[in-house]
Amino acid sequence: LALLHKERGDTEKSVRWFKKAGRAGDADAMVRVAIGYLKNGELHPAIDWYSDAIEAGIRDPRISTTLRLLINAAQGDAVAMEELGRVYDGFGLADLSIIWLRKSAGLGNLDAIHNLGIAYEKLGKMTEALNCYTDATARGHAQSLTGVMRILNGVDQFGAWLTDELGKDNPVAREFVREFREDGHRSSSSD
Repeated sequence: LALLHKERGDTEKSVRWFKKAGRAGDADAMVRVAIGYLKNGELHPAIDWYSDAIEAGIRDPRISTTLRLLINAAQGDAVAMEELGRVYDGFGLADLSIIWLRKSAGLGNLDAIHNLGIAYEKLGKMTEALNCYTDATARGHAQSLTGVMRILNGVDQFGAWLTDELGKDNPVAREFVREFREDGHRSSSSD
């Protein structure tokens, strides 16, 4: 019944039936309830439902990993938050992925800022993705430059971005130009 109500868009009835099924011992329903709590920003009830699902015998190792990460994230662990973002991306839950990546990024985790760019790029939100990649490069995350290049696929667009970022003393942009000049110098001296 929970799935039927979910398909019809009746979230309230769907959640009610998932909770009933979960209380009756259905581990999959427990996981769905936990995810529902997370989508509403309620961390501790989600931890409880995930714990119950594991006790009920759910065998998916991603659930126990998720529970461990949630417990660590509840204690302010930015790396656990970033890992949760990647786990939920793997589950196909972009909304939860972005929530956790944002939390981790807000604590200064460069990998989370970069992965948030990837998440936005997957959703076609290129402005948000470029902002994340630019922020990450400004903080020294070299891998994010590939994201900038992917979005600004034209030489003129990338050149304008590079000029702007050099003016802001972006360390990754500075290193890119240095390496580009060295490669050009090596090429011309080998001729």
